[in-house]
Amino acid sequence: MFSTVGTPDYIAPEVFNQQGYGQSCDWWSLGVIMYECLVGYPPFYADDPLTTCRNIVNWENHLVFPPEANLSAAAEAMMKKLMTNASHRAGYNEIRTHAFFSGIDWKNQRKAKGPIIPSAKWEDNFDHIEAEQDYSATSNTVKKYKDKAVQGYTFHKPTKKAPKPNAFDMFAQQGDDDDDD
Repeated sequence: MFSTVGTPDYIAPEVFNQQGYGQSCDWWSLGVIMYECLVGYPPFYADDPLTTCRNIVNWENHLVFPPEANLSAAAEAMMKKLMTNASHRAGYNEIRTHAFFSGIDWKNQRKAKGPIIPSAKWEDNFDHIEAEQDYSATSNTVKKYKDKAVQGYTFHKPTKKAPKPNAFDMFAQQGDDDDDD
């Protein structure tokens, strides 16, 4: 495959390199999610998406485990097995047998009771939900900011026709600019 979908923070480097990819890119994403859950932020985060993409492609120089996160050796090792080159990345069987998951009864996992059992009954679940508010284009927020660009990943329709930018071309151009320094 050669298409990209998703938030850049979780996309595997082989996807950005447009060399094709397989199911192992999902294990990379699992490693990024695990890192974010245990550390508190994604491992390749940057202030702009293009720099995030560059950090992922150059993951060997940007994957850092902060000591203040107090990660166990097993957690760090598991993430390193997930966030690595696709040819060396852990797969399902290696993940199941990894020390991080020791003590998990994989065969009976579906039969096990969850650690938190909600006490709410289905019939009562929606009794206290407030009526939906109108967030249409008539809201004061939209009126106030209607002509201003929205930062982040939100789509903003341009008012003039311009050529559609290609993220990969922009990424390559950015890398070419850095070679001039």
